[in-house]
Amino acid sequence: TLITFFVFLSIVGAKHANLINSITFTGRMKTGYLLVFLILSSTVFAYTSLNYVSDYADIIPPAEEAQINSLAAAIQQNSTAEIAVLTLPSLDGQDADSFAVDIFQQWGIGKKDVDNGLLILVAPNEREWRIEVGYGLEPVLPDAMAGRIGREHFTENFRAGEYGTGIYDAIEDISKVIQKDDSVISKYGDTYDDSAGILPFILLFVFIVVQ
Repeated sequence: TLITFFVFLSIVGAKHANLINSITFTGRMKTGYLLVFLILSSTVFAYTSLNYVSDYADIIPPAEEAQINSLAAAIQQNSTAEIAVLTLPSLDGQDADSFAVDIFQQWGIGKKDVDNGLLILVAPNEREWRIEVGYGLEPVLPDAMAGRIGREHFTENFRAGEYGTGIYDAIEDISKVIQKDDSVISKYGDTYDDSAGILPFILLFVFIVVQ
């Protein structure tokens, strides 16, 4: 009987130990997830809006930054659409799309009741850029059109280190789209010719096939 009692105690103790270990492990998992979340969030919250242009990567010359700020201010005054530019030294391993969405929401770009904001995100170290368009602006400037404007002005200018020029020219075309300039809208519409960007890949494929 005494032996049975000790066996019972050992079984109960083992079960309690497993329960405690399970609780401890679960707590550690939750703590780990929380730490990861805080680390990722801290990167986003480290950037605050300085003006229409927030050049944290220091890639836009002051004179060009002033021109972009003036252009964005004029666009907001004439159309209420708000355009923000954020350049950052690094994405720190984060996805550019998610980062742009988080910044867009954190900064509250555009009128709250209209959601007519637009964010241009540039990460030169990763060679990435994104144009995030608010839902209220999408009927005028669909994501596909915004992407075409970006490719038109960013690709070559950014490659040459002319970030200010590329951003200014893109915003200028975006402004014309908002103003319903038919020539610019038709240029970046569904018939937009992006063959220049894929031509090198086509030539490479033909070269490989011929060889």
